[in-house]
Amino acid sequence: MNFGWMQNTITKHDKPAFLKHKDLLDVKSAKEDHEVAVEEWNQLATRLGIITSPTSTPVITPEKVFGFFKNKDMKEYLQSIKPVIRRNGLSSIIHWLVGPPKLKVELVPERNLVFAVAQCPLDDKEDVHMQIVQTIFKCLTGQKMDCPRYGSHWEQIGFQGNDPATDLRGTGLLGLLHLLYFILDSSTSQAAKKVYQISQDEIQNFPFCLMSINMTRIALEVLREELLNKECNQRNQVMIVVNEFYAGTFLHLYQTWKKHHKTIIDTGYVIKVTDYVKKNVKTVIESTKDFKDEEETKSGVVFTDIGGLLDGPK
Repeated sequence: MNFGWMQNTITKHDKPAFLKHKDLLDVKSAKEDHEVAVEEWNQLATRLGIITSPTSTPVITPEKVFGFFKNKDMKEYLQSIKPVIRRNGLSSIIHWLVGPPKLKVELVPERNLVFAVAQCPLDDKEDVHMQIVQTIFKCLTGQKMDCPRYGSHWEQIGFQGNDPATDLRGTGLLGLLHLLYFILDSSTSQAAKKVYQISQDEIQNFPFCLMSINMTRIALEVLREELLNKECNQRNQVMIVVNEFYAGTFLHLYQTWKKHHKTIIDTGYVIKVTDYVKKNVKTVIESTKDFKDEEETKSGVVFTDIGGLLDGPK
């Protein structure tokens, strides 16, 4: 079976998480393993005389995370970014004549910061980084207390193995920032809930977080190809446009995945998603707002709550 579209995110395991269908991936068992691990640690701590208590780090919003990166010295990561595709010869002339508009000069620093965040790895010593992963886990599972940094419980929400950091190659912290945005923003939280639910489906399941990271990779590719420049210029902002494009891409995948009864064996489908979103940038960006409006009309409820997934999948 060819999982080439995920080749940049997977490592060599005997049984990668995204190959485990519901009959193999026992969510209840994963939760029980987590509870046993916590209990064993508490017993050990008691024997050693260490005073411990359950902790619950506060939920962190994508706005706070982006603010953190705006104020952080990112020179180390800015040095290695490749924000645009370098073109030479005829390709350069054609791009200049019929290609997308150049990004406004004043927006270049924000665009570069997006790529710098995508270079930044998950750091256990950075409190904000740990808040991000804990927020994602608690919002998707409904748990109130923090989970261990490492363990099989991460597979429960669609990471590949015991450590989310191993899935972030190519997207860095931007992959987690996008997950936060999708889950917590009132404009996308209901879409996120629908996507998460189908990712847990008995037949159509897929690894939610790993799939999200691939949507982030597509968004970075489209930004690098300057296909988001027009929208960024019109709105005088970059990060929000990238966020909305990412969310719209994930929503498009969900809608077609559900409609055409896709399963994890339909690996080539993500390539078709990439082709579609590149040709329909504005439609993709606007799709999450349209979806939210439709859901509010059907339910009669205005979605302003943070998260929308705190109770887990229904």
